[in-house]
Amino acid sequence: MLYVGVDISTSKFDVAVMTQEFKFIASKSFSFNSDGFAEFITFLKKFNEPLTIAMEASGSFTFNLFDFLNEHNFNVFILHPYFVRKLSTSKSKTDPIDAKQIADTCARFFDKLSDWSYLDEDTLALRDLVRFRYSLVESSANLQKRFKDILRSYLPELLNFFSQLDSKVLLELLSNFPSKQAIIKNEQQVIQLLTSFKNWNEQKAKAFVNAIKRSIGRKDKHQVAQTIILSITQQLKQIKEQIQSIDNQIKQMMEQFDQTNFPDIPGIGDTTKATIISEVGDIEKFESKEKFVSYIGLDPVIHQSGKSTKHKGISKKGNKVLRRIFYNLAIRAIRLIDKYKKKYQELLSRGKKPKQAIIAIARKLAELVWILWTRNESFDISKA
Repeated sequence: MLYVGVDISTSKFDVAVMTQEFKFIASKSFSFNSDGFAEFITFLKKFNEPLTIAMEASGSFTFNLFDFLNEHNFNVFILHPYFVRKLSTSKSKTDPIDAKQIADTCARFFDKLSDWSYLDEDTLALRDLVRFRYSLVESSANLQKRFKDILRSYLPELLNFFSQLDSKVLLELLSNFPSKQAIIKNEQQVIQLLTSFKNWNEQKAKAFVNAIKRSIGRKDKHQVAQTIILSITQQLKQIKEQIQSIDNQIKQMMEQFDQTNFPDIPGIGDTTKATIISEVGDIEKFESKEKFVSYIGLDPVIHQSGKSTKHKGISKKGNKVLRRIFYNLAIRAIRLIDKYKKKYQELLSRGKKPKQAIIAIARKLAELVWILWTRNESFDISKA
């Protein structure tokens, strides 16, 4: 058996071949295109003995080569970067060295490759969809910041009536009446539109119009603000529709996954659950809660010098998507669960900054998820 390590970059990939005696016998670089793929196959066939190929997941294009090798019936694994880095014996960072490190990992831990392999096709597809959803949410948040700046300048009173700048009412209103002049000119239509929505009666609608009549907003001589407002409202409406469509698709895809063991913790909704499942895959590959926390990047960094021990925050070397998820989950837990609210207040009283306290609770929640998920236990606040 020979072990082949592959390190992939955007334009090329480096290959290193190791024997069972841990000796490197070949290395080469190939172009990341059809000619390079074909040349790689020719290179592999020259060895004329069983091969196990491993590569580190380093971007979506990793799967182009993975699929190509599978089609040619090679035994190939995509290893999660977390595991490769944990076992790295070299601090050097070059593509050829990375290829050798992957080959060495492949040879020394052959029996663990299945446990350390990357997500299966279904989980990967779910992960890509969930990540795209978050990119849409982020785009919406950025648009709303720009939206607020424009409204603060030209229709500042409007912000007293709308706290959510992507609300259906506001987007419908400004899609039809995108300026102070349009709202005043079409007063009755504006009132009629507003009162067609829940929580808007005629009194509130008239108060809104009167506030706009007395607006201190800037004049929009060249209708620049109107153009921007119309553009942003249309974009926000489109993004909301896309997110809703994606949510429906995520819900359908989640039916393919066994969710019976996943813990039902307050604050974990459908999207959060889909995110955790798609980012983690098989929870059993994490042998302890500490390793799971480390994978997320919530593990504390401790610096020791002589008798001095200093805590330098968290490592942030893990999965940033999960780190964000558990941070937000901690915020919700503080709001929804008295035990975590008290813990948060206790950490603050001990001198922790708010962000540090939230991170500490996020770490506790990550440990809790690992315990409940691996043991198939239900959430119990007394044990949280």
